[in-house]
Amino acid sequence: MPLTLADKRPGEWNTFLIRMVGEKVSIWLNGKRIVDRVKLENYWDKSGRAPIPRADQIELQHHGSELFFKNLFVRELPY
Repeated sequence: MPLTLADKRPGEWNTFLIRMVGEKVSIWLNGKRIVDRVKLENYWDKSGRAPIPRADQIELQHHGSELFFKNLFVRELPY
């Protein structure tokens, strides 16, 4: 569940910042933190024993409505 609602109206662009450190994810939507260091569920291993892969693929999803992505930037964080 998000900490707060920060979505813009349909037809307007939303801006995300997603930071993944290990298995924990923090997400900012339109400048507001909506997820704070939550362990991300591993959809690849339902047993809950295997860690999330450190590298491989990035997946974007939506839930049935028309959706566009633009200006995607990915970088590895230094340890």
